[in-house]
Amino acid sequence: MKFPAVKEKDIYWLFRIGLLIKAIDGVLECLGAVLLFLLGKPFFQTLTGRLMRKELFEDPHDLLVGSLVTLTQPWAVGKRTFVIVYLLLHGVVKLFVAINVLQKRLWAYPVAIVIFSLFICYQLYRFTHTHSYFLIFLSVFDFIVSVLIWHEYKYMTKKHQEEKHMMNKVKEKEVAKHKSETK
Repeated sequence: MKFPAVKEKDIYWLFRIGLLIKAIDGVLECLGAVLLFLLGKPFFQTLTGRLMRKELFEDPHDLLVGSLVTLTQPWAVGKRTFVIVYLLLHGVVKLFVAINVLQKRLWAYPVAIVIFSLFICYQLYRFTHTHSYFLIFLSVFDFIVSVLIWHEYKYMTKKHQEEKHMMNKVKEKEVAKHKSETK
């Protein structure tokens, strides 16, 4: 079976969309951290209790309800500060990396790959404790974005080398022209 050829511009747009999603996610994580800090533990426990009471009574094994209760458990066991700091740091790092890569700063490409790889490792570690398939989804997405970043990095460094080579040729011609004019 033969796969259709993928155009460089299509890969580039996937790369940009993936990084834009990362940047938006970074902003949302920062906003979430601020909201968690401002609203506090009692707000979320009350909200969850009100929203889930009827559902838990009707079907205590409901997957959606169980997931929402699991998401709010950190507040019940006093891990609010950790979650706030984690969301804030995670969001700021994602935003910083995405912005610098989108601005085509070559140093940011390998940094982004390392950071997203560390996120993947941590998310897989957390999966072993929580068994949340959302962490698997995030890890797969981070992996795909990392591959797209690697591809774009190779493309950008090749382009940078070609431009440098062309500039050297132009300089050589100018030097040769200047030498011939001075003779």
